[in-house]
Amino acid sequence: MKPSRLNEHFLKKHPDKNNKDILYFQELKKKFESRNTLSNVFKKISSRNEKGLMQEILSSVPLSNDTVSKRIDEMANDIEIQLCDELQSNEFSLQLDESTLRIMNLYYLLMFVSIENFFTEKKIPFTNVIACDTDGAPAMVGRHRGFISRLKNVAPNVLTIHCIIYRQHLVAKKLNGRLHKSLSIVIVVINKIKPHPLNDRLFRQLCKENDEEFQRLILHTEVRWLSKGNCLKRFYALFDTIVEFLDVNNENICIELKLLRNDVAYLSDIFGKINENLLKLQGSNISLFKAKGIILSFINKLKLFKNNLRRRELHQFPSLQQLKEDMLKDSDLKTYCSQIDALIEDMIIPFKDLYELLIPDWIINPFLSDVESVSQKLKEQFIELQNDCEAKIVFNQCDYDVFWVRFRHRYPLLWKEIKLSIVAFSSS
Repeated sequence: MKPSRLNEHFLKKHPDKNNKDILYFQELKKKFESRNTLSNVFKKISSRNEKGLMQEILSSVPLSNDTVSKRIDEMANDIEIQLCDELQSNEFSLQLDESTLRIMNLYYLLMFVSIENFFTEKKIPFTNVIACDTDGAPAMVGRHRGFISRLKNVAPNVLTIHCIIYRQHLVAKKLNGRLHKSLSIVIVVINKIKPHPLNDRLFRQLCKENDEEFQRLILHTEVRWLSKGNCLKRFYALFDTIVEFLDVNNENICIELKLLRNDVAYLSDIFGKINENLLKLQGSNISLFKAKGIILSFINKLKLFKNNLRRRELHQFPSLQQLKEDMLKDSDLKTYCSQIDALIEDMIIPFKDLYELLIPDWIINPFLSDVESVSQKLKEQFIELQNDCEAKIVFNQCDYDVFWVRFRHRYPLLWKEIKLSIVAFSSS
């Protein structure tokens, strides 16, 4: 632990011992070590054995490193056995990302070999894989040598989907020249403060003096999808303190940063909106159909944001709203509106398949839909489903995993109809 962090921990957790001298702590250490030696433990056991307290004493003896390590290995092996039993007897989906070699920035298809060896060793049939979600990289979706093409050789009926969250992340990375430069300067400023222990300590002290809500900046990490939004939000919250800090340490960057206040405020707001949408797409209860609603509503919200910006109605942009009216120029608003226009256009192209995905009403809520809304060949099973009291209770409790497992096995015709919709989506 760094001395500064250790001192901070001591002051927070043990303020009553702040005035003690070093001899006090040395005595405590000796006392603790003498109390916990192995010979003393056995003396306690022998002295209290007649009183029936052996179990109590033995339970207080610390375990060795080897014992703890063995227990961890045993628990890990047990979990692996349980997982393999589940995979051998149930259908499941895969979520995969490509592997990249840092040297020369090359990517290699490693995971198919790993998965194939693991499936063969654990006797897991490839036919149990019903869907595969990838990041859309060439190593994943290549027609001849990609992971998907090799997977379809052993599991021809597998459904393949380009991760919806990853698509939005790729779209959000695009910025026009001015905003990209502003974001780059923000990252440069953070890298001048956060990674350097001395600057970090001085900056935290200045935050305390200014009574700021936060005392640390957040590093930007490209591989973390929420990184830009969280980083910019914290940066703008501490903007005045950052300017004050740089005014002493780096005057040139300080002058440049002052001119970017509007851009930082806008970027903080727009990436905050993108983060909110990304979080809505995560979780165990998100289906492809819910994802469509979330994405399409976000595109329509972007149109609303743009129209409001043009009229200087900043309700959806709290950081921009804090600025004085004379600080926000028409040229700034024009730049932000054009960026939102580009964002909308970039989202429409990768999400074209979601636009074209047709979702029958009975799939969203089969218990409120009319029997006439399904085709003749499905009506018999649809009536059975609507009168399945147990399935209705599970659905109303939002336990969708249990509901769809029950649904898939008891109503195969309805399930086939849903699969046809998803197949059309994945093939597009």
